[in-house]
Amino acid sequence: ALLCIFSLLAQGLAAVYLVLLLGRLVLGVGMAGTGPLAFGLAAGEANSDRRGGAFGFVFSARTLAVAVGGTAGGLVYPWIGAQGILFGSTAILVVALVLFLRPKVPQASHGWPEPSNPSGTASQPPIGR
Repeated sequence: ALLCIFSLLAQGLAAVYLVLLLGRLVLGVGMAGTGPLAFGLAAGEANSDRRGGAFGFVFSARTLAVAVGGTAGGLVYPWIGAQGILFGSTAILVVALVLFLRPKVPQASHGWPEPSNPSGTASQPPIGR
């Protein structure tokens, strides 16, 4: 993500074509690693019962990002230009990185049956422990 952030900034600030071209090259290298990394992260975070759903979510999110990002960029281009799109993409990446790196808060049990607990009883620790 940092590689993509820096390359987008370089492209937005580029005064000559060579800097823009190098920024695009670095962005391509950074983006090439996001696919395998996203699926690896999904595999590591989801338990085996929910891993297929996690993979489906990642794949769907990537597909939606391509469709919505290109369309939204094309719609706002007349008002903010290419530099605005590059800086806006940088801001979105920074926010996503900050949200991803924040500490995880333990989730409260909702009392619903877990996929690995078909009996329907909530898997809560005993009170007082």
